[in-house]
Amino acid sequence: LNEARDAPVPEKKDEQAEYEANIEKLKKALEVATANANIARANMVAGAEAANAFNIMGAAQEALNEARDALRPEQEDQGAEYDANIEILEKALEVAKAAAEATSANISAGNAFNMMRDAEKALNEARDAPVPEKKDEQAEYEANIEKLKKALEVATANANIARANMVAGAEAANAFNIMGAAQEALNEARD
Repeated sequence: LNEARDAPVPEKKDEQAEYEANIEKLKKALEVATANANIARANMVAGAEAANAFNIMGAAQEALNEARDALRPEQEDQGAEYDANIEILEKALEVAKAAAEATSANISAGNAFNMMRDAEKALNEARDAPVPEKKDEQAEYEANIEKLKKALEVATANANIARANMVAGAEAANAFNIMGAAQEALNEARD
């Protein structure tokens, strides 16, 4: 785009129109490339978050398994402490699972939005193509437009579902975090 802008503007009218059309085309290409870069960056961050969430979930599961494998002490006070510890670890695992599900939902939503964008792009490109002159080709052209419209409808519905799941996942993770904090405060008060 910068190279095209730096090039001298042609003197002839028809060449000027072509020059300007080329600038517009390059602007659009830059917009698409920027959008793709932003999506790629978001996916990279979401991927790292998902990996981290699943690692935390694995660690919580492991800690719970180890605690369960240990024999429950016979002395009452130690037995109660053992039970409370198991309960805390179970809650921690629930929180970790909710967080992992929320990050997975975020990635699913990102993918669904990419698909919707691609479907929209394909439909716009088909619409921008010149309408064929032959009758049978026109019918094929219109059928293709209809097919792409349907594909966009499906992709949009999927994106909306994914967005709802993402919001629900975030709310669930938040609810489990609040529950975990409440459990912790109660345990501290009991201690």
